[in-house]
Amino acid sequence: MSAARSVGYVLQKEEKKKYDVWFPSWERSLTSEERKLLKFMNRQRVAEVHSEGAETTAELEYIPIVELRQDRFGHPAYGLHVFEPPLPLGQPPSTPPSIGRPVHYFTIDGNPEKVVEVCGLYLQLSERLVHDFIEAHESG
Repeated sequence: MSAARSVGYVLQKEEKKKYDVWFPSWERSLTSEERKLLKFMNRQRVAEVHSEGAETTAELEYIPIVELRQDRFGHPAYGLHVFEPPLPLGQPPSTPPSIGRPVHYFTIDGNPEKVVEVCGLYLQLSERLVHDFIEAHESG
């Protein structure tokens, strides 16, 4: 959040006159949802940097351990494996053990939204800010 917010600060610092004239019209061109996202994420950044942290909740999401990301182990022999005794003929395989992993949420307009997804939208908006600023000022 802090790094994404810094994008606008850097543009403003490096091209202050251009940015200060350009930004208000760019911000007005955003949808109300996009403007709301900018404001929300800035409040979360302020809470994260200057207070006790962003306002999130967490819930455990249970997934089979065989679905955990394993590429960091390298060779498959070092991955996660489930072993069980042989099953009698006709008996379906058992459900693999699962593990809970925390999934963090922001509450936006009373609705839980995954932090990862909201931050992805914020990143896209930050990228658009840079792209649109460059495009608007290419000639000079």
